[in-house]
This record gives sequence, C-alpha cells and structure tokens, in this order.
Amino acid sequence: MPQKISNIIGYTALLLLIAASVYSAEPRQPKTLSYTLVPITDQTTTPIAINDNDVVLVERQLVAQAQAAPLLINKRGKESPPWQCPGTVNDTVGENLNNLNQIVGHCGHQPGFTTMAFVANPLTGAYRLLAFPGAAATWGFGVNDAGSVIGFYSNPTHALDSHGFVWDSVNGYRTLDLPFLNGGPTRLLGINNAGAVVGFTYTDLLVDFEVHSWIYEGGTFTTIQHPDAFDELSTFIQGFNNNGQIFGSYEGPGCFQSGSCLFSWDDGKFSPVTLPVPDNALRPDGVATKATIFGLQGYNDNQEFIGTYFQTLTWKLNEYGDYVSATFNLVDFIAKPVKGGR
Repeated sequence: MPQKISNIIGYTALLLLIAASVYSAEPRQPKTLSYTLVPITDQTTTPIAINDNDVVLVERQLVAQAQAAPLLINKRGKESPPWQCPGTVNDTVGENLNNLNQIVGHCGHQPGFTTMAFVANPLTGAYRLLAFPGAAATWGFGVNDAGSVIGFYSNPTHALDSHGFVWDSVNGYRTLDLPFLNGGPTRLLGINNAGAVVGFTYTDLLVDFEVHSWIYEGGTFTTIQHPDAFDELSTFIQGFNNNGQIFGSYEGPGCFQSGSCLFSWDDGKFSPVTLPVPDNALRPDGVATKATIFGLQGYNDNQEFIGTYFQTLTWKLNEYGDYVSATFNLVDFIAKPVKGGR
C-alpha cells in the first residue's frame, strides 16, 4: 500500500477514535417515561395503591361522615369484603398492599383505643396487629411479600416525636431513623422484597413541604434529591417497588405551570415522568389551563401508580373576582407506562 494512502487511513481511524471517545464521554440524556391514564370507573372508592397483579387497594365510605374502610378490587372488577380491625367500627385506614393481597395500615384512632398497625388479607380474614413496645401509637405504611412491615411510632412523652420502625416475624421490632441530620421525626413509606426501605425525615419545622427523603439499603442511607429541585428539602417520595425504583415529585424552577414535577429514580439516576393531563375548559378570559392531578401513590414492579385528576368543565367568578370551577370531572385513574418511553 502506498505510504500516503496508509497515512490517510491512519489519520482517519485516529479521528474516528477521538470522536467516539468524545461522544461516549457526553452524558446521556435521561429517557422520559410517558404514561396513559386508565380511568377507574367506580366513583364510590378512593384509590390508594396497586400491586403487580393490578389489584387496587381502595377505600370506600360505608357510613356517611365516617372513616372509609379499605378493600381490594382486582383487574376484573371483583371486590373483596371491606376490612376493619376487630373491635373497631369505621376506624381502619389502609395505606399499602403487597402481591399476596395483604393490606397494611392502622386502626384504633378513636378515643378509648390505642392506635395500632395491622397487616390483613381481606380475602381470607387473616390478620396481625402490631404495636411497637412502649410506644403511644403505631402506624403501618408498607409491607413486602415476606410480610415485613414498616411504619412509624410515637414517643409516649411527646406525641410529635415519631420514629421509623421495621418489623418481621424473625427479628421483631427495630427502630430505623436517619442518623446524620439534626432534624425532626422520621416516617417510613415503603419496603421492598430485598428489604430496602424508603422514608423521609422532617425538619424541625414539622411541615410536609420541607423534608429529607432517602432510601436505606445494605445498611446505608442515600439521600434522594432531584438535581433540579429548589433545595435538599424539596424532593418527595410517592412510591417504591421491588426493583428498587422510586416514583416521586419535586418542587423546582420549571414546575410552576404543572405544580410538582414527577420523576422515576433508579440506581441513582433520575428520569422525568410525563402524564397526559387533560385540558380544562378555556377560561372566559381566554386563559388555557390543565386539569390538576393529585393523590399520586404506589409504584408496582410494572412502574404503574394511581392518582386522581380534577378537570374544570365550566367556570364562574367568585366573590373576589377570581375564576373558579363551576362544574368539573373528578377522575380516579391507573397510570400505565407507554412501552418505548418517550
């Protein structure tokens, strides 16, 4: 091969190698997770969580003006009996479920009772009540398929002083608090089948819009803070699954039009989540707005979750001259991911 041609080939290969290394060094943009919203047509219920089998935990009011009771609805629409802790009436709150159709929550809030956590299967009637030793009250918020339960308990001498707890049938109870922040009470939100736990710790102000969110796995706490959030107190966890993925929201500069921005967290990486929020009716002054989404909870291994949106159909002026909703749609839904992402 002539030397000149050989040199050209060599230089070309070198340039391609440099270009490939530069390209590979550029950070890859996170893939946006897109969803469709499947309405839950039963308007007598409030959705709370969904498991991998598309069984939805809901609450239904059995008696007017009373606490709603938890029950399960499978994907064919078949319902379980409502579950209430034995000895209580209209005083049981469901918070989550596992893939074995076990509900976790708390009951006994009324005077004369002690608030306790519970795990129950409304299909079989089997249940267990949990009370952290020496606590004034115990709340259950998560259960995995092995039956391990997480939640929080309150100090008997100071009701606002709460601590996270983990319970399992082998080791019993243990406290789990974030150790390295001088903050307020701790709340645990979820536990997966690997034993990883998510939760948050309040600041000293004890307000829900300022919390430190984190995941605990392998004996290590890792802060969950979205890079676009206003600060370390503006990221919030809505759900957690057996793949170690977190669904959540954050408050940041780009979230003013949509409210909270949504994300999925997986092994330290954040991906944006977008929902097809329907339009409200056009306001009489010509301003276009979107329906308001709230109550986003749960996160199964298929990355599904549940929520509700409020869509204004007609507007009216209130006594202060502001436009407010006159008629509306209130729609509960299951958010299902679109295959392929964007």
